[in-house]
Amino acid sequence: MSEIKIDTAKKYNYVLIGDSHVQFWSIGNNSLNLGMTGQTSEQIKLKYLLLKNEIKSGQKLIISVGANDVKSIATNPEKKEEIIKKCIENLQLIISENKNKFDRIYVMTVPPDFHVSFPYNFINYEDTFTSKLKINDEIRKLALKNKIVLIDTYEIFKNKTGYEYSIDGVHMNEKAYKILNEKIK
Repeated sequence: MSEIKIDTAKKYNYVLIGDSHVQFWSIGNNSLNLGMTGQTSEQIKLKYLLLKNEIKSGQKLIISVGANDVKSIATNPEKKEEIIKKCIENLQLIISENKNKFDRIYVMTVPPDFHVSFPYNFINYEDTFTSKLKINDEIRKLALKNKIVLIDTYEIFKNKTGYEYSIDGVHMNEKAYKILNEKIK
């Protein structure tokens, strides 16, 4: 893994933290992208806590959590409620810690599957699908409660199919990110 380089004197236009849904999002030159493929909300929280003193401030913070928590439910369906609860607690911690550091905070819902033929045939699909819906409902409530901006990727892309907005059926492509860029202006 490469070292994360943060210019502690710099006020970034955008700081992105989360899973692969922000990792692949290119916003501009003056941004700090801390997204990483495969990370659960617990790992994202721990990364944030390790780096929080280095991230002095920024204009806009974008947070994406939940997708890999949903994936972990496929192999741990008996822990579904516990995983969802912990995911939302981790997100709330990141939001709370940053309310006074950023001019604006955005939180993303977990995007839908884009219904293309791909090799991600989840076991316990019903559990993962309903868990994604529940996590997204909780993310919407957190956004409202904390008076932050919601980027509802699930609603934006729920009727989009194929590769028009996705590179692999799970991750968004450049065209999808252009739509999200419009949402954060």
